[in-house]
Amino acid sequence: MNLANEKGSVIAYTVIAIAAVSALVVGMFYMNTSSTLGEIGARNENRAYSLALAGKDYAWSNLLNTNGADQDFVLDSANGDMFRLNTTIVSSNINITSVGIVNKRTPFETRRQISIVIPLP
Repeated sequence: MNLANEKGSVIAYTVIAIAAVSALVVGMFYMNTSSTLGEIGARNENRAYSLALAGKDYAWSNLLNTNGADQDFVLDSANGDMFRLNTTIVSSNINITSVGIVNKRTPFETRRQISIVIPLP
């Protein structure tokens, strides 16, 4: 075997090595991005659930103010944190529906709904 005939093999190995490293870097970037977006989604779910609970507690403490229409309560106008209440009286029950909304009107908008029924005495 003559070494003079294998001059181009170093370039081929270099190209293969660069392609392999590039594939690893792209894979690591993808995993990091999806992990970050998953964390953001989970955090927003928790915030929306907490807002829905706050709305339920607010409605529970103000049971006399039942008007049946959706009412929006904005807690942070900068990022759109709010809860929406709907309180209605149906037969002998008070129905409270609270929706926690985070990042309203953005691609990361998240909503969680809680509904409870309170029997009237």
